[in-house]
Amino acid sequence: MGCVHGKCCTRYPSSSDGDSGRRREKRPYKCKHILTQRSLELVPVPSHNFTLQFSVLTQHGYYPDTVERENQDSFCIKTQLQGNPDIHFFGVFDGHGQYGAECSNFVKDRLVERLANDTTLLDDPLKAYNSAFLATNSELHDSEIDDTMSGTTAITVLVVGDTLYVANER
Repeated sequence: MGCVHGKCCTRYPSSSDGDSGRRREKRPYKCKHILTQRSLELVPVPSHNFTLQFSVLTQHGYYPDTVERENQDSFCIKTQLQGNPDIHFFGVFDGHGQYGAECSNFVKDRLVERLANDTTLLDDPLKAYNSAFLATNSELHDSEIDDTMSGTTAITVLVVGDTLYVANER
């Protein structure tokens, strides 16, 4: 998930006259990713009159001995959480181990489901976010998925109006 704006869609072109560190002119983002050839997706945040732009890209890591290896990563984009146009969730889940794909998909689904069902989300996003992570981690341990040598890391962003809550778990 996320745009690799540094290379393919940079807002500011690098200077070709040797003037390092300075930007010449502002240009709007290009509409297509070079890597994904997908359009950026847009979601408005009406309470603060701005629009989020996002795109996704995923590919499995390079393992010379197992080139057909499964991609264990997953992502979750849930806009208008709880039907609210000002709350949006984005997450990337990097599975690892024999059951990494199962772990990553379990956490992807349960974490956002817990957030979506938490009635305190709008009143106390930090508490709801923390609670969702702790409960999801506990649920994974109690599930049928063997997470003794497998698991997932998570990096997530919860947008509530004009505030970003960033959380990760390993």
